[in-house]
Amino acid sequence: MSDSVTFPTEVPIPLTEGEQPSYTCLVDGSTTISGATVAIYKNGSGSDISTSLSMTTGSFAYGTGYFTTPTFRNFIGGNKYVAVITLTIDGIVDVRKIQWTVSKAKDLQ
Repeated sequence: MSDSVTFPTEVPIPLTEGEQPSYTCLVDGSTTISGATVAIYKNGSGSDISTSLSMTTGSFAYGTGYFTTPTFRNFIGGNKYVAVITLTIDGIVDVRKIQWTVSKAKDLQ
């Protein structure tokens, strides 16, 4: 198994409140991906807000060499978010992150 995972290359990913992204992530050289969970943190907080603020809808989907995240939602402009994804890749537990900076709809570009 290769240790590389292809995520969106621009980090943090810029979003505008109201957007609802989902990502398909390639895992080079892997055959079996399963058991993914996600925790979401806002502005470096110590509390997982994924469930209490309904930050996702749907579930993870898996294929040979890739997985697709649920849809992320309910972002509030002016904040930074980190999704910590824990999953099993070819029998090995792995942790990956996605980071967003969310602007308010009324903000200038």
